[in-house]
Amino acid sequence: MHGLTRTGAPMVALRLFRALKDELDVRVVAYQGGPLEQPFREAFPLTVLRPELPGGSAIGRARVASVGLTWRDWRPDLLYVNTVAALTTAARLRMANRQGAPVLLHVHEGPVYMAAVEREAPGLIGGLPNRYIALSDWVAEALADDFDIEPGRIATVRSPIGDEWLVAAPVPDPVLTQEDRFLVGGSGVPSWMKGTDLWLLTAAELLKRPGGRDRYRFVWVGAREDDA
Repeated sequence: MHGLTRTGAPMVALRLFRALKDELDVRVVAYQGGPLEQPFREAFPLTVLRPELPGGSAIGRARVASVGLTWRDWRPDLLYVNTVAALTTAARLRMANRQGAPVLLHVHEGPVYMAAVEREAPGLIGGLPNRYIALSDWVAEALADDFDIEPGRIATVRSPIGDEWLVAAPVPDPVLTQEDRFLVGGSGVPSWMKGTDLWLLTAAELLKRPGGRDRYRFVWVGAREDDA
């Protein structure tokens, strides 16, 4: 895994591993820690490769290799990679342990992010995994079209988030009580990868229209971990 933040991919993995706990022996390796570290650690053996040792540096590569080489008894039947962001770490762990276990990549990212990873590590997305789980049909099409991956190797599985992650809280903005307005929503950790800039540009354009402020309301759900 790449990180243990309260975002979609780590939450999906935690729910998946918990559901299959009686059927699988799971060992979790995360490049970065985060708020979900404790829930993972309570349920499974967990190793966190500290963020102060970047995986792309010489020290980081040595750290990954040394951790991998200490797992003499680690012979996984399957290496599940939770995100495209975790592929580089997975490749180094696999190389350090000289494992031949099949790799299953769970793709939560879109084409723009995958293209950035491809520039940094050419051939990794299409070359390392044996099978793929795509978050949506759009992601599955990007894998097939942009990386020449056979559609038969890609399964589309949409990932719901459980109710336990939803927190009911009063919203002080009185505009939200005016249900006659058209709601334009967005969600995710605010960043360009989540389309926050496009959402804001859409809001600005709609508010310019005659009566725009009376016809539309805008709600973004999600915040960064370090936001107050």
